[in-house]
Amino acid sequence: MEILEEKWEALECRKEAIESQMNAQPGKSPKIEVKNWLQKVEKMKSEIENIKQEADKRMCFSRMKLGKLACEKRQKVEELRQGGDFSDGLVVDPPVTVSHGEKLSTTTLVGESTAKRTKEKIWQHLLDEDSRKIGVYGMGGIGKTTIMKQINNDLLEEKKFDNVIWVTVSKPFNVIKLQQDIACKLNLDLSKFTDETTRASKLNNALEDKKRYVLILDDMWEAFRLEEIGIPEPTPSNGCKLVLTTRNIDVCRKMDFKNIKMELLSGDESRNLFFDTVGSNVLNVQDIKPIVEEVVKESACLPLAIITIAGSLKDVVDASEWEDALYKLRSTKKSP
Repeated sequence: MEILEEKWEALECRKEAIESQMNAQPGKSPKIEVKNWLQKVEKMKSEIENIKQEADKRMCFSRMKLGKLACEKRQKVEELRQGGDFSDGLVVDPPVTVSHGEKLSTTTLVGESTAKRTKEKIWQHLLDEDSRKIGVYGMGGIGKTTIMKQINNDLLEEKKFDNVIWVTVSKPFNVIKLQQDIACKLNLDLSKFTDETTRASKLNNALEDKKRYVLILDDMWEAFRLEEIGIPEPTPSNGCKLVLTTRNIDVCRKMDFKNIKMELLSGDESRNLFFDTVGSNVLNVQDIKPIVEEVVKESACLPLAIITIAGSLKDVVDASEWEDALYKLRSTKKSP
């Protein structure tokens, strides 16, 4: 038993030294063989404690049986101690977390039925194997970006594709800038390459490495050739999809995108949104109700326009201010 205890103390010292070395490397995980070894040492500790208890009782085992058991254990303890020589290292780096896309901050969809119909239509085309290039078009402020941000987040959550890449384009359109914006999302450095053709080749290779992806180009103003930028043509074999939002349906047509129109809010949706935003104080003033209704009509059923105008008139009960706002709205519509 004394020899067994000496062997155990040596093993315990080895265990403490290994744990100390691992603690000095935070953020890293023990190798599988190290983890298994530590578990065996813990199990051995429990077994030795049981033998000690039996030795103290001096009743359950004869001395010969107890000595034989201790002898067997000390041999196993020694084997464990020798097996704790992990010269090739104790830990491994944690697995690299691969980002499959960026979750975007967004707002609640305005116009539940109209917006929901459009969102469902876009979603169906994304899941349809025959639809590879999808263009969402409509007036500025109608909610194209809001819907696509929600779809971006839904795609990430439901993991329908390996990667979701969001790029805001806007104008003026510039090949180098668009290449750089896409490359930035891929952690690709194109700064060493100055000519568009080489940059397009590097970008094409990086996108192909992404496997099944959805590339969303928000706020496109001009049509362009995919190969000019370095975007691979989406096909059934690569499983990729392209989506763009634009104010001009001609962009969708020239690039051969399946076009989906963003519809204006219905009259009821426009009115409800306006009244929810402007506040209940306004609605309680009978004198300005007719002017309020006219302002709602002049807001063109565009969510952004309604929220902006109603927000600027929130809790305003002065009829002259409402008349002034109505005059400005009508003047803006008449101006070229």
